[in-house]
Amino acid sequence: MCLFGAKIQTSSWAKFYSIWCILIGTLGIGYSMYFIIDIDKYIKIVLHLATYIYSSNSLKYERVLVYAWVHNSFIMLFSIMYILAGIFMLLGIRTKTKACIKAGKILSYFFPIYNIVYVFPLVIHIGCALKLCRYLKENFD
Repeated sequence: MCLFGAKIQTSSWAKFYSIWCILIGTLGIGYSMYFIIDIDKYIKIVLHLATYIYSSNSLKYERVLVYAWVHNSFIMLFSIMYILAGIFMLLGIRTKTKACIKAGKILSYFFPIYNIVYVFPLVIHIGCALKLCRYLKENFD
């Protein structure tokens, strides 16, 4: 039987998860900003080449670029929500406010679910969300 994390206090898990949300959200914003800026640089070149080289398939390239733009915009939106979730949880832990912690917990759901392809953030989210529920029960109920 694995006892990893059994002796660690739930407040430490809650602080870890809030800091995790802030860091991973910042990385997500950086990734999406880089890709969106990269699209802005090369969108005219790619579409220009697509119309001359792949004249029959130019519509497919436009769809791919629109999909990439929308996808990265969602990553940016959910990353901002993830950062806000971490900030709300940290504020709730410091001020002992249950509503603030719950708001952060709810805001933290969207980023791991949208990035379900990357299993690691979802596993961290599930494990830490369970510890966060235990923290809420120990301190507020």
